[in-house]
Amino acid sequence: MIRISGSQAIDNVMKSWKGKNLKEAKSHTLHLGRIVYPSGETLDEVVAALFKGPNSFTGEDVVELSCHGSTWVQQQLINLLIANGCRSAEGGEFTRRAFMNGRIDLSQAEAIADVIASSSRAAHRIAVSQMRGGFSKMLSDLRAQLLEFVSLLELELDFSEEDVEFAATSQAGATKASIGPYNGEFERFITRLETKLSDKRLKFITRPEKEDKTPYTTQDFAEILKQFLGYIDKCNVTIIDLSAIPFEVLSIVISLLSRVIFDFAFHYSKIRHHEGLVNDIPFMLVCEEAHNYIPKNGGAEYAASKHSIERIAKEGRKYGLNLMVVSQRPSEVSETIFSQCNNFLVLKLTNVNDQSCIKNLLPDNNATLVDVLPTLSAGECLVVGDAVPLPAVVKMDMPNPVPNSSNVNVYDEWNKDWIDIAFEDVISRWRKE
Repeated sequence: MIRISGSQAIDNVMKSWKGKNLKEAKSHTLHLGRIVYPSGETLDEVVAALFKGPNSFTGEDVVELSCHGSTWVQQQLINLLIANGCRSAEGGEFTRRAFMNGRIDLSQAEAIADVIASSSRAAHRIAVSQMRGGFSKMLSDLRAQLLEFVSLLELELDFSEEDVEFAATSQAGATKASIGPYNGEFERFITRLETKLSDKRLKFITRPEKEDKTPYTTQDFAEILKQFLGYIDKCNVTIIDLSAIPFEVLSIVISLLSRVIFDFAFHYSKIRHHEGLVNDIPFMLVCEEAHNYIPKNGGAEYAASKHSIERIAKEGRKYGLNLMVVSQRPSEVSETIFSQCNNFLVLKLTNVNDQSCIKNLLPDNNATLVDVLPTLSAGECLVVGDAVPLPAVVKMDMPNPVPNSSNVNVYDEWNKDWIDIAFEDVISRWRKE
C-alpha cells in the first residue's frame, strides 16, 4: 500500500489514474481503477482509498493505493507519482503532519512510534491505549478536576465573608465529595519529579555546571561542541564515557550526542557545498558495546538512540560522518545498521547465533570463512569488505598504551593475605559526592 498526503495528493494521483473521478468522489470510499504510464500503457490495477481533509489521519487529502505485491510494480508506481509532483516522505512525516494539523496530540504521536517499536504484548497494549487517547484523556480529566478544585478555592476565598452557601464539607456519605479515579496521581507525579531532580546521577542534565561551578547557558553551545569534536585541545580522539549514565536516560543521552554530531556535519557540509567545495573535516563515531543501546529488538526505551544512530549509518557518509560499531554480540545489534557497513573486522566468536549473523552478512562465496571464528587467538581477526581485496585473517598489533581491561589474576590474588578496602571512597564515588 502506498499513501499520498497533501493538498495536491488527488491531483497527482489523477495524472496516472484511469477510473472514477476521485475529485468528485465522496470521502472514505474505495475505488477500483488502473495506473497507467504517460503513453497509456497499464502498469497495474489498484484499489484507491480516498480520505478527504480535514477528516483524514493527517488532516489533509489522503489517497492510499493498494497494488499487487511485486516490488517492481511498487517502485514503478512510486516513480510515476514522483514524476507527477510527489516526493518520498521522511521518516514519521505522516504522524508529524497529523500532529501539526491537530488530528492527534503529542502523546498520541509518541504512542505511534511505541506501537511500531513494541516487542511484547504488554508494550503493544500500553502503546495502543495511549495512541487511542487513553493517556491524553487521563491528563484531560486530571486537568478538569484541578480546575474545579482551584475554582472552588477561589470562590470560598472571594466570598468567605458573604452569606453564601458553599458545597458541604461533612463526611456524610450523601454529601462528601467522591474520590475520583485519578486521586493521588498528581501527588505521586510530584514525588517522582522531585526524586529525579534531586538524583545526583542526573545532575549533568538537571543542573549542568562548568568547572567553576557556574551554570551552562545557550551561549556556551559553541564551546561544548568544540569540546566534543576535539577542537579545544586539538585532540584527534574524544572519549565520552557513558558507563555511569543511569539506564533510564542512557538512550536519550546517546541520541542527543549523536544528533549534535550529525547536525554539525550536515550543516558544515551544506556550507561547503554552497561554496562549491566538499566537507574537509571527516569524523568517525565509534559505538562501543553497541548492543546495549542499539539492539535488534527493544521497546520504546531504545527508540531515541536507535533512530539517531541508524540515521548516521544511512546518511552520515554524505556529510563526512562515518560510523564504527563495536559489539561482542553482533546478533543483538540493529540489522539496519549492519546492512550499511562496508567492512567487518571479526574477532573470536563462539556463540552460534553470532556466527550465523556474521555468515549472513558475508557474500555467499565467503560464507565458509565463518568456520575459523571459534579458533582465532587473541589479536587475530577476520577482515572482510571493501578495504581489502580478499578476505583474510590478520594479526593486529597490541595497542599502546594497553587498555586497563585485562583479566584479574584470580589465583594469585586469592592466595594473598586479606587487604583493607577503602569502602568510604568507593561509596563516595558511587554517590557522585
